[in-house]
Amino acid sequence: MQQNFKITGMSCASCVSRVEKAVTRLPGVTAAAVSLLTGAMRAETADSIAPDTIINAVKAAGYGCVPVSGDAPEIPETSDVSRHLKNRLFVSFALLIPLLLLVWPPPFIREFAALSPLASGIMQGIMAAAVIMVNRSIIGGGIRALFKLSPDMNSLIATGVMAGFGWSCIMLLVMADLVPAPLIPKSSAVPLYFESGAMILTLVTLGKLLESGARDKTLNSLRGLMSMNPDTAQVLKNGAEITMRAADMVPGDIFIVRPGERIPGDGTVICGSGSVNEAALTGEALPVFRETGSQVKAATVVLDGCLTCRAENTGSKTAFYRIISLLKEAQASRAPIARTADKIAGVFVPAVLTVSLVTLIAWLLSGAEAGFALNAAIAVLVISCPCALGLATPVSVVTGSGVAAKHGILFKSAAALETAGRLTAVIFDKTGTLTTGDISITAVKTLNGTAMTELLRTAYLLENKSEHPLARAATSCAEEKLRKSAAGKAEEAPDSTAISDFKSFPGLGVSAVINGNIIRGGSYRFLSREIPDLPPEPEEASQSGESLLYFASGNTILGYFTAADTLRKGVRDNINELRRMGIETLMLTGDHEPAARKAALAAGISDFRAGLLPEDKAGIIRDLNKRHITAMTGDGINDAVALKTAHLGIAMGSGTAIAADAADAVILNSRLNDLVTAVKLGRAVLKNIRENLFWAFIYNALGIPLAAGCFYSLLGFQMNPVFAATAMSLSSITVVGNALRLNFFHQNNGEHQKMNITGVFKKVFERAPELQDNQILLRISGMKCEHCERAVRKSLEELPEVTAAEVSHKKGQAVLTISGEVAEDRLRTAITESGFELNSLSGKPISRT
Repeated sequence: MQQNFKITGMSCASCVSRVEKAVTRLPGVTAAAVSLLTGAMRAETADSIAPDTIINAVKAAGYGCVPVSGDAPEIPETSDVSRHLKNRLFVSFALLIPLLLLVWPPPFIREFAALSPLASGIMQGIMAAAVIMVNRSIIGGGIRALFKLSPDMNSLIATGVMAGFGWSCIMLLVMADLVPAPLIPKSSAVPLYFESGAMILTLVTLGKLLESGARDKTLNSLRGLMSMNPDTAQVLKNGAEITMRAADMVPGDIFIVRPGERIPGDGTVICGSGSVNEAALTGEALPVFRETGSQVKAATVVLDGCLTCRAENTGSKTAFYRIISLLKEAQASRAPIARTADKIAGVFVPAVLTVSLVTLIAWLLSGAEAGFALNAAIAVLVISCPCALGLATPVSVVTGSGVAAKHGILFKSAAALETAGRLTAVIFDKTGTLTTGDISITAVKTLNGTAMTELLRTAYLLENKSEHPLARAATSCAEEKLRKSAAGKAEEAPDSTAISDFKSFPGLGVSAVINGNIIRGGSYRFLSREIPDLPPEPEEASQSGESLLYFASGNTILGYFTAADTLRKGVRDNINELRRMGIETLMLTGDHEPAARKAALAAGISDFRAGLLPEDKAGIIRDLNKRHITAMTGDGINDAVALKTAHLGIAMGSGTAIAADAADAVILNSRLNDLVTAVKLGRAVLKNIRENLFWAFIYNALGIPLAAGCFYSLLGFQMNPVFAATAMSLSSITVVGNALRLNFFHQNNGEHQKMNITGVFKKVFERAPELQDNQILLRISGMKCEHCERAVRKSLEELPEVTAAEVSHKKGQAVLTISGEVAEDRLRTAITESGFELNSLSGKPISRT
């Protein structure tokens, strides 16, 4: 059976691990999953296990636990953890700054520090002790974990901080002549390490604050997601329409949804028809038509028409609530880096303590002086302080994150950046990721001898009255083409007063009377009802997955607009680059198969799945996770579960806030080229982390035996804590210096383009393209990328004489196809206004003025 509990008092991934271990050790408990985000625990137990048994086990581990009933997703309120951490951080910094001024005194206090070293040391100790008290939860948690034989990263921090603080206190006693000289030899340079422990605790608190803030933001996003589900529903009871809570509906209830309202539950349409925006579930830009017998889903929006539906799934049983539940479960998973850190801590800390104790006992048994033995034991603790080990990952991550931000990539955690470097498979959503996510008109075709201008005017007048997304796209396209065709001519814009008797048929189309003629516009289904003997719809339209918007005057088809969600620029090149890096690609989409097949083939992706719901995407990704390190790239609310299910979730910056918050990384500029950069940067950071860990472990492997005096008889040298502290600092400097090399990361991973001698001759002797009589060749300087090409092309094609422009930034040229003589000055002005320079031009139909 499954039992649900609410856990309080957890602050990190180690807490989650400790709770799970405490519960799974109980006889009769087969599994336990804890979510740090929501504080929820789900335990699979035998029927004989009482809730009190589990509650007592959790409390014995040091946390609060209460049973929870019900299966509806509960999103807890944001806690006061962030506020407490902010206060702790403020106080820690307020104490750390004067402490650092005493350690590295500026001129105005240097004289005081030099004349009163004991007073300076006492003040350092007081301020360091205050920082430890402010952050005592870290020290206390680490020590408790140590005594419970389950050391974590807090144990590493507590060991290092307390070792340094304890040694520094002993040094103060030496300075005050309160410790006998035979026990601790006095030195002219007495070492104090108060500032190291204070600095470590302050930085750890800063990290916890950032983690807490991210957790609070995710909780707010989950609440925002739940708010998309309507609170009330219009339900028919005994022939009357009443308003009731959507959560109180039961299967079989009849509810009504009007334009602009969200559907309160999953059900079947029993009356009415209309367009429904299902982006919350499928992420697709195009609305879908729903009529009697069609299925509708909770949280989707009715755009037009009125739907009367019979409820089938309500409350926590709807598909929308299942998305939230799956998202919460995915949030409960732990980053691999957290488990690795716990494993290191579980071995490293006990080993260091054991080595230190063995060192002390061994030297005492060998007849060495107590001061010599204690000196060696403390040197072991000081030199093994996990500063370098603790810095190995975060300093690389901080540097790598900064470099990523410069490229428009935001990683939310160290694990995300690390996972980016391990990827072996990338899964793409289609709409908004591989495509632009916006409906655009890709083609306009006239039929039955209709003039293009007539079709454009008809489309503009008719669809200008509609708010449907397809209608808005057709209106914009018609207006732009009419304006371009009218450039330089005395042609007036379409007169909107010429239209009358406008009617809208939800989900189908519109009709109106224009100049005495009945004009219709809409889907093939709509026109086939109104026009007898309508020719069959072009087969290529259904095969490509595009939508056709027909226009007819009376019983004559004037033509149609082809609408589609277009592919992003450079997608195919980026997919090929991922493949060259040894990464497999897969496309998952809720769109129908023809549209998915067309997008996948255009993008160069051979493997795709279509018609998927959010839980279907998550299931496929879970299977892939068994064989690959996966990344899911998406932008919609419907992608949130998949983003959390994959090892790495990457959201497009142009997508929804829910997707961005559910993801582990965000590509701000929504360019797939930045995804390739993220993978390359992740690999560079991962390599850098491995190098840092190597140096940190080598440092400890060589430093600990030396500090313990293993080579004393051979070298006649004993490492004192002063030298140990210096070595510890040098190890940290080495790690930081190595991490800073990431600032030299290049987007092409160091593979700069080289101009060899062949390339030089190619540039010099490259033949100009053969021009037709109606073509002009322009040589343009300053273009660097595809965006430059787009700007030049747009500027040139705005000239009425230019019918087409083929622009290449690589060749630095543009080939224009023109309809008449064009002035050189106008071409030069168009190039200059786009931000570039016209060097030369050639072609016959050119005038110089």
